[in-house]
Amino acid sequence: MLMLRDVIVDVTGTLGTTFFVVGVRDRYKYANGLRTELTDGANVDVVLRDRGYQRVTVAVPRETVKLTPEEIVANVQVVFEGLTVRVYVIDGKPRVSVKADSVSAVPAKRAAA
Repeated sequence: MLMLRDVIVDVTGTLGTTFFVVGVRDRYKYANGLRTELTDGANVDVVLRDRGYQRVTVAVPRETVKLTPEEIVANVQVVFEGLTVRVYVIDGKPRVSVKADSVSAVPAKRAAA
């Protein structure tokens, strides 16, 4: 039987193609429903230009965040490698999970106006 967790969402159709970083923060591991002090990567907060500047958080391995603090503060356009969107249910409510293999700034000449 196909489960909701097995559904892979059309990334471009859902998120669009143009992302601007608005923050990067540590992502922590959880044990027994409680946050530990162990980090498990980074959460990259972006706005989606193609979706009316809605905000989404993308989970990325910390070592693959190729952004300088200056680029983060400047809200540069970014590109993700291996971006996936999945839907799951917690307490009967649908949730969306967005993950990527890496994130980097788009070179200035390629950035959208």
